[in-house]
Amino acid sequence: MHNTEPEISQDAAGQGQRSRQTRPSLRQRQPRWALRGHRSSPAWRSCTTWATCSWRARVRPQPARATMTEPIVLTPIGVVRGGRSQVIEDHWGEVVSRLVLDPAVLDQAATDGLSEFSHIEVVFQFHRETRVRRGATHPRGNPAWPQVGVLAGHSPVRPNHLGVSACTLLEVAGLELTVQGLDAIDETPILDIKPYAAEFQPAGPVREPAWMRELMAHYY
Repeated sequence: MHNTEPEISQDAAGQGQRSRQTRPSLRQRQPRWALRGHRSSPAWRSCTTWATCSWRARVRPQPARATMTEPIVLTPIGVVRGGRSQVIEDHWGEVVSRLVLDPAVLDQAATDGLSEFSHIEVVFQFHRETRVRRGATHPRGNPAWPQVGVLAGHSPVRPNHLGVSACTLLEVAGLELTVQGLDAIDETPILDIKPYAAEFQPAGPVREPAWMRELMAHYY
């Protein structure tokens, strides 16, 4: 860290005049013990521990905690009822379930206008999953498929255990929605719901690898 204060020459120190011509080093201007942080310094000897030194923050400023590491607290807005009670990889297309929304979190008017949409997107938590994957693996453990990173797949084994799924909206009855094709099991916490709109989808062609097409061939 550079010192931004102007130096004071020895001959002008008494008068407090600043000089740019004479810039003696710290060791020339003051004794060894006066150097901040030196072990022979009275300031060092007066501290019971390094952490209690009053000048520590000025000598070694601590970096601020990165905001991306701050935890986020989410409150579920509802829960999945019915459908499957066990995790089965494929054939979700015919599964019918209910999304029961919490009146303590949402007003009755929260679903007004939602019935005009044919599909919805549901954000939920994989509440039974406790494993965390931060790297790469074969999708579904299939060695015939290449190893891909956790962010290149939809596995529930991921840092925050979040799922996002589009499904058919069959009925809206106040704070209870009936859906079909939602790949979330009974008692799954619901974090958010949004209407599915074609305009939000990619404008150009969608590209995906062959292994993803194979994996999704019988998913719905």
